[in-house]
Amino acid sequence: MNTRVRRPDEKGQTLVLALMLVLIALIMVPYLVTKVQNEGKWSVKEMSTTKAYHLAEAGQDRAIWDLVSSTMAWYNELAGAQVAGYSGEVVYTDVSGGTYNINISSGPGPSQVTVFTKGHDTTSNQSRGIKAVYSGIAFQSGLISSGLFNLNPDFYVYWGQITSYSGITQTTAGGGNYTAFTGCNSAGTATGGVGSPTIPYYPYKDAAGQVSPWKTANGPPLCDATKNYCAFDKNLPTIPVLNFNYYRALAQNSTIPIPYDNAGHVSDGGRSAIYALNPQTNGPTGYFNGAGVGGYPVASGGSNCNNSGGNDLYWGNYFVNCATCAIFFENDNLTVCDGPGSIIVGAMVLFSGNLHLHSNGWYAYPLQPPSNAWQQYTAGTYVNPTGPGEGGAYSGTQRYPGDGGHETLLANYIVPNSSNPPKNYYDINGGAHAWPGYAAFSDVSARPSRPFDQCKNTGLSFRGFLYVNGFNCALGYNAISGQVLVGPNGTNIGNGGDTHVIYFDQGIGAGVRYLYPPLSRISWNEVSTSFP
Repeated sequence: MNTRVRRPDEKGQTLVLALMLVLIALIMVPYLVTKVQNEGKWSVKEMSTTKAYHLAEAGQDRAIWDLVSSTMAWYNELAGAQVAGYSGEVVYTDVSGGTYNINISSGPGPSQVTVFTKGHDTTSNQSRGIKAVYSGIAFQSGLISSGLFNLNPDFYVYWGQITSYSGITQTTAGGGNYTAFTGCNSAGTATGGVGSPTIPYYPYKDAAGQVSPWKTANGPPLCDATKNYCAFDKNLPTIPVLNFNYYRALAQNSTIPIPYDNAGHVSDGGRSAIYALNPQTNGPTGYFNGAGVGGYPVASGGSNCNNSGGNDLYWGNYFVNCATCAIFFENDNLTVCDGPGSIIVGAMVLFSGNLHLHSNGWYAYPLQPPSNAWQQYTAGTYVNPTGPGEGGAYSGTQRYPGDGGHETLLANYIVPNSSNPPKNYYDINGGAHAWPGYAAFSDVSARPSRPFDQCKNTGLSFRGFLYVNGFNCALGYNAISGQVLVGPNGTNIGNGGDTHVIYFDQGIGAGVRYLYPPLSRISWNEVSTSFP
């Protein structure tokens, strides 16, 4: 057997290799230990910053809860009010392991607020910030429609935008003129006013679907500043959901006069013999249930406006003035008969029914236009429906109701009235009484000036918040002051040659009770910050 004898130099090479391996180990082991230690530190820091971020998110959640708690809270923040707990002065500790604070400010755009929240992990002293912008532009709507909204001639929304969660269809058909605002058209010719069939560029129109005839296909550009609209708007918030239980209970605890039809018959949803009474006042409540209350039979509706029977409730020459009351209709439709009448309440809700507003409102009611109402007329006005508007060369006055000059609104605007009110109305016991203000306005010379009403009547028919499952009007000369929310049945009004007007009232809109208010998030960004 042959045995190989190693040379002396080979033994030296093995020793050198072993020493090199030991040297490498001496270098790498501390590096690996340091790396592992740093990875641990980085992981802890990442966990801390993540926790701080989640704390900032908790602040955003709390801010949203405040903003949607009531529309009044939204308007306070929009006005830049310093709201306790939401101006950065309070450190919240309700989330374990850290703290956060909230600062809500107005802007950067109209109907927007900015929410800046800081989260702080107290164990690691790490802080993260989130800045988000939320829009409540739907709060500025004179009319919000869940269903399709047909915008016909002789229907106007002033001082607030139109928001549709379906689409908006505009037409010049129907024998009227958008820009006339007169309440009396004959064969499409206005007897006063501009008399143009052009679809006006006011107010702002925002829709989840089309805005025809301007935009019928879902493709860019979707918004047009010239015509003052936005179609197929993905930034619209979820459909607002009214707190129906609140308004139902409020109506059951309200007291209103008994309504009569034009023939003088009680129209109460089949309860003319046994009327639902408010246990506190022993008077009739504002709650109407066509399915029967306490086992009463289904409502027949009594006599209608023409004394020929029908299934709706028919209210003729009805007057109520109770700003804290509510009227709630369950399983009932309502027709407010042709003839003067004014309903002034906190809210009127037709939960599952439709409203036919046929009355000729007569009340020359003083209104307060929102200070930012001029923003609805940046593209067009009554005098010039397709421009230049407030955004162009301003000239003249009274270019829209309440116009007080360039980007200025009058402190008060009186709803025009040009017809004599009736001398009498019926009270709860059927007694006849003079209408409020009759003497003051029975003489034409004593009535307020009416630059936008050249004939017939657009006096106040309703003031308050109005919810209707469907809104279909073809008769009457009506003015509504407040805010209107239409359910899934949508609207188709203003196509009968008669005038229907909505004057948006921001104060009434601010008091509406929603379960889910119309609020949307525009942006969400992480911001470097320190705490507090």
